[in-house]
Amino acid sequence: PSSDEKSVFCAVMMNDQAGMTRSIEENEVVTLDHVGIFADGAAVKRIGDLTFELCKDLVDEMVLVDSDEICQAIRDAYYDTRTILEPAG
Repeated sequence: PSSDEKSVFCAVMMNDQAGMTRSIEENEVVTLDHVGIFADGAAVKRIGDLTFELCKDLVDEMVLVDSDEICQAIRDAYYDTRTILEPAG
């Protein structure tokens, strides 16, 4: 990109695993009472301290999705490219 262009970093999380989103909103690491298990590889009740510090400084936008949206994205990727995605990948 040229010097006048800016990259935008978006982080995508399950709406029932939104520990980073809540932590950024509250400006401190929070512990969730419950996390969903659909994207179980990313399902944590408490995000890491270092990960939080990096994300709060570098991530421009948090995007929350539900399991239906993840399933649709997996389906679209398969039909478009014959690639099989992993939900938490």
